[in-house]
Amino acid sequence: MGENKTTILRKVRRFFVGVLALLLLAAVSLVALHTYYYFTPVQLSDKALLLDRKAADLPRDTDNGLRLVGLLAPSDIDPVMFGQCVLHEERHFWTDHEKDPDRSSSASAEGIQARLLQATKVRNERCARGRLQLKAPDSKALPPLTLHSTAQDWDLWARVKVDPVLWARYEQVMGTAPRYLAPNMYSSGLENFGTLTTLHRIRMGQAIEHWRAGRQGAALDVWESAMRQWGRVAQESLISSMVAVAAMSQTLASMHAAWQVQASSIDTVVWDRIQAITHLADSLPVAIEATVVTEWALTSHAMRHSIASSDGVGGNWLRPRSFLFDLNHTLNLYAEDATARAPFLRSIAEGKTKTWMLERHCSMPKAGPAGGAVCQFVGRNPVGQVLSTVSLTTYESYGTRAADLLNFAAATRLIAEAKKQAVVPAALPSWFEQAPSDHRDLYTDQPFLFDPAGTALRVLLKQRNPILGEPGEYRLPL
Repeated sequence: MGENKTTILRKVRRFFVGVLALLLLAAVSLVALHTYYYFTPVQLSDKALLLDRKAADLPRDTDNGLRLVGLLAPSDIDPVMFGQCVLHEERHFWTDHEKDPDRSSSASAEGIQARLLQATKVRNERCARGRLQLKAPDSKALPPLTLHSTAQDWDLWARVKVDPVLWARYEQVMGTAPRYLAPNMYSSGLENFGTLTTLHRIRMGQAIEHWRAGRQGAALDVWESAMRQWGRVAQESLISSMVAVAAMSQTLASMHAAWQVQASSIDTVVWDRIQAITHLADSLPVAIEATVVTEWALTSHAMRHSIASSDGVGGNWLRPRSFLFDLNHTLNLYAEDATARAPFLRSIAEGKTKTWMLERHCSMPKAGPAGGAVCQFVGRNPVGQVLSTVSLTTYESYGTRAADLLNFAAATRLIAEAKKQAVVPAALPSWFEQAPSDHRDLYTDQPFLFDPAGTALRVLLKQRNPILGEPGEYRLPL
């Protein structure tokens, strides 16, 4: 009996010794493998270099970009000069921050944010030279403007008083010149996008006033100008394109609100022009595809800058090259994704149903998620692989929002054509069956459906839209 117990203990001991030996061998192998990776760094791929060249060709700190930053500058200070001052002060802040020997004590997000807010206050006072800045219109008490807003809601927005200087600056900023800033100053331009969209809503309310007063030409000019302006904005970044989608949706909603009041005596030429205006949304798929270069410029700059700084992502151990991280390899992974994402985004924005299949950079399909995690850790640059997988979303929603807008535009064209031809309600079903492709549901290429009462179109909405509502269906009155 004693011998059996001794034998069992020996076997157990050998088993654990064997397991420990295997773990030690695995650890030594892993160290050796990553040592090899460390001494054989990768170079930037052709895709990454091509994106770098395209990003280098993007305009930097254009006058209109600076004008956007200086949108609310004092009325007697050139907004471009104010924008230059703001960017100079911001660059100065970050340079001082990186030179600060005590910055580690304030390197938390909260610490940096507190310092930045204080610096922003000082910056604005300095750039304003003691003068009062313009104020954005106060819209907090105003109702949101949606497809279902009442005439009173639109009227409230139309009556908001705006400084003429601010209106003039708005027209300049929304003009044909691009609104680009250097990647490290990109967020500075976003600060005033809220003011632009507020002014846009006011403009849409004013367009409805023109229409009701019989000035259809003036209303059409406002709507056409808005669609062209926001179409250009959409080309500049993914964030800009989503702001543009909302603004263009609001423009179409404004058109619907106008003709619900007066539509019976409108000339056919007006309906033709309305349909032409809706086609200005057709540029969105190409615009969104082009924003991939801007996104690369922003992402690659953030990676290169933050990782090279001592308080960057992951702290001191995460450098352009370390034992578990390789910046070039990480950028190559981002470049692969960006190159594949561009045509995917365009396809989704055109209403073509696709599923984003981001091939994992390291995977063991038969071993499941756990095997993929092991493979990532054994492979080159495990930290970069995790960053590239976690940080990159499918971006499908960006393209879908654009497709929803194009579907809204197609439904709007269909209703405008029906009003132009004065189709009687009883004839609408058969008439809709003959609708051309650009008047049909973008997603199905089938005629739009009626609601049960036959008084409205049922239009599919795949992504939440602040103007059109939640995913599902919304109704456009006929």
